[in-house]
Order: sequence, then C-alpha cells, then structure tokens
Amino acid sequence: MSSIQAASPESADALPVRMLNEYAYCPRLFHLMHVEQLWADNAYTADGKRVHRRVDRVDHVLNGPEGADAKAETGDDPPTISRSVTLTSQRLGITGKLDLVSTAGDEAVPVETKRGK
Repeated sequence: MSSIQAASPESADALPVRMLNEYAYCPRLFHLMHVEQLWADNAYTADGKRVHRRVDRVDHVLNGPEGADAKAETGDDPPTISRSVTLTSQRLGITGKLDLVSTAGDEAVPVETKRGK
C-alpha cells in the first residue's frame, strides 16, 4: 500500500510541499513570507491565481479528442482528467495539490500549469 493518499482532515498539520520548494529557493524569502507574513501580490502572482482558478473549474474544456471519437481513433478509452488533486504523505508530513492528473489505464501523469513567457 502506498504511503501517499488523498488528503483527509488529519492532513491539516501537514506542511505544504510548495513551502519546501520556497525554502530551498531562498530561506530569507521563506521567512518573510511565512513567518513575518510579509507578502503582496504583483501582476504575475495575480495572473497565476487567475490561471489556476480557470484550470480548477470543472467546466474548463481541454483540447484533444473526447468521447467515442477518441476511442475510435486509438482503440482505447480517452484519458480521465482530474483537477486540483490533493495528495498527502502522513509519513513525511507533507501535502500538495496537483493542477491536473491525466489517467489512462494504470498510468497517471501529473500536469503542472505555469505561466509561459
């Protein structure tokens, strides 16, 4: 059995994995953001939040084959898309949210949404 599972109420004490990334990038910035609570959105972070809200919407349609047409073309069922998938490892004490997970058969592929240049 995997030690990674869907988030539960017990995961409230888990450290968000993005905080580990932020600390690795710059411990001082991490301290200012998470200890001193000094943070202000800028145009880039505000746009990033907007993009994530769009990805999280259930009615957001992804490009690509769907339904019976997809099965007819490949002979396989089309992949299932799950949005805002939260995973938690109680053993590691961390939690994180994946933007999208595409599953086909026994394969799952995480998809991260980032703002392009």
